[in-house]
Amino acid sequence: MTQLTSLLLIKGVLLSGLALWLAVIVLNNAVAFRNGVFSIGLLMGMQLFDQEPAIRTPLLSRASRMPYGIARSSASFW
Repeated sequence: MTQLTSLLLIKGVLLSGLALWLAVIVLNNAVAFRNGVFSIGLLMGMQLFDQEPAIRTPLLSRASRMPYGIARSSASFW
């Protein structure tokens, strides 16, 4: 086996592994997208602070009260 063949084999194995890993990530995001949106909504709404014992903190003024934490504003980044 020549040096060029060895390098091509190593690159092929690494790229195949990366492609498989990315395919698993894409499949996971496609299947579990709704759960991710729900979890981010809970995080943005800071609903865990409302459970007993309630923790009062100034951070609650930043809580998003929109469903699933999706807030629309007039400002856009685009």
